[in-house]
Amino acid sequence: MLRAAILFFVIGLVAMLLGATGFAGLSVDIGKTLLIVFLILAVLSFLVSLFQGRSPKVLPAILLAFGVGALAIPQQSYANEPSVTEQAKEAGRDVKKVTKKTVRNVKDKTCEMVNGKMECAVKKVKHKAENAVDEAADAVNEPKTN
Repeated sequence: MLRAAILFFVIGLVAMLLGATGFAGLSVDIGKTLLIVFLILAVLSFLVSLFQGRSPKVLPAILLAFGVGALAIPQQSYANEPSVTEQAKEAGRDVKKVTKKTVRNVKDKTCEMVNGKMECAVKKVKHKAENAVDEAADAVNEPKTN
């Protein structure tokens, strides 16, 4: 059981390094639960060996000491992290914003090549204003309404 707890902690660390924070949090929580169950069983084993008259083994005593220390570690809350749905919506909004900005830049370049710089100046200013509105809407995480 201790090996499984360590395995889940390692999986959580690797997942966190790869950016899968939700999976990492779940893996660490499972590892913590397994560690707590292991520590409870180690304490029970230690107490049973005391009551049976045998001298307690050193390993359960050491595990008990580390277990008390592990239980004192505060648990991390994942409540403030956005859900997968919210992350997907944000990624979609970002892709839409970048696509609009790219299309506007292409229109500006095309207009300059066909009509010249002076005739396209007003369109360029309009496109820059639209890009700024999109950036501001993204900053407050609200989609722009047309």
